[in-house]
Amino acid sequence: MFYSIFKVQQAKMVGDPTIIYQIFIQPIIFTLLFGYLYQSSGKEGAVLLSVFIGVGQMTMWQVLLYAGGIIVRHEFNRERTIYYSLLSQTDLFGIWAKRLFLCILLTTPSFLIALLTGVTVFGVSIDVSDLTYLVISVGLYMVSLYGIGLPLILLLFLSVHGGKIIQTVTYPMFLLSGMIVSVDYFPYVIKGIAFLFPITWSTHWIQEVFIHNTVDWSFLGYTLLISSFYALFARVLYHFIMKKIRVRGEINL
Repeated sequence: MFYSIFKVQQAKMVGDPTIIYQIFIQPIIFTLLFGYLYQSSGKEGAVLLSVFIGVGQMTMWQVLLYAGGIIVRHEFNRERTIYYSLLSQTDLFGIWAKRLFLCILLTTPSFLIALLTGVTVFGVSIDVSDLTYLVISVGLYMVSLYGIGLPLILLLFLSVHGGKIIQTVTYPMFLLSGMIVSVDYFPYVIKGIAFLFPITWSTHWIQEVFIHNTVDWSFLGYTLLISSFYALFARVLYHFIMKKIRVRGEINL
């Protein structure tokens, strides 16, 4: 079952030019753009390395919204997936959850592309300890992205303006989560709002490790805890959607 879903998700993403651009081309462009910007400001290699990681995070966030939101909603409109699920015992939430996970997994090459571009062009060195924390960082960010992605993608099903919602939340989340500019520079109110999102905690942990050379494992705990709350909310939201379909025969707000 998992392998079948993997093949479907892979085919959907590989066959879409926008996703191919986002995963393989955009990291190179953004790495060069932000790399030269930060290098010209005299930032050290640790900051540049953090920026390269941030580029990979930005790409994964964009692909999640596009592949998980626009493409899946298009399938719903064309194939009536949700309505068919009402006639069977299929756990549609489980299928969505697996597809979302695979969507995130298939975007991980963007991290490697951003890092290779940055290391090659800007000469930033990566030692063994950096590689270890890099693996942890990618895994932690995937967990946080998965947690916030579950309810967000379901919310896109509730609105006929899903595409506009995606455009609205894409870039503000770049800033709120601190992918490019650390949340330490935010006003207290904005910083408090930012830490309501699990990807902010995972991003902050990454920056603490690579910029300040500090490992605060409590950030991992907060990331996992907040991600769990988002996943629980997604399950409740799913039941609301299914009830809405059964009662009103449609899901659009």
